Amino acid sequence: MADDSADAEPVEQTEADETAEADDEVADETEPADDDRAVPERRRFLRTPTALGAVLVVALVALTGWTGYKFYQVQHEQQRREMFVDTARQAAVNLTTVNWEHAEDDIQRVLDTSTGAFYDDFDKRSKSFLEVVKQIKSKSVGTVTASGLQSYSPDEAKVLVSATIRSTNAGVPEQAPQVWRMVLTVQDVDGKAKVSNVEFIQ
Repeated sequence: MADDSADAEPVEQTEADETAEADDEVADETEPADDDRAVPERRRFLRTPTALGAVLVVALVALTGWTGYKFYQVQHEQQRREMFVDTARQAAVNLTTVNWEHAEDDIQRVLDTSTGAFYDDFDKRSKSFLEVVKQIKSKSVGTVTASGLQSYSPDEAKVLVSATIRSTNAGVPEQAPQVWRMVLTVQDVDGKAKVSNVEFIQ
């Protein structure tokens, strides 16, 4: 019996089959193009967070620098205020603490923290003051009880100081404590605070 399959004619490819194959080929060709477009988009997506991060870092550094600078300014001003007040307090103690046994040193201590007109005036009067202190054998001790800034500028400050003075003289009973209130003008002289004026007030 003869094999019918041997005599079968080749099946002709239909138009529908050809169209399907063509569509497959087109799909194969277009898919890489989509991938090619996706790569730059992914790169832009990856670059965007990096750029934002760099901007944030720069902004953070700038903010930190500005905050640090402002903090330095505030701290510097506070230190200068404290320097002026401390100098005025010490000057008040120097002015009100004198011992006839070493009065020369006490007077020199006042001059060391003075400048300008106050220095000149105190230096001029120091000799006669020394003679009186030694003659009556005077001893006085001053204690600052209160102080505060009356006015302030970067180079000068007026400081109000209140001090209590206990004094004794030879042959005289101990006197009642006295309270002195004074306004001391303190100036910055080559980076050092010095007293340029002393005004006693009631």
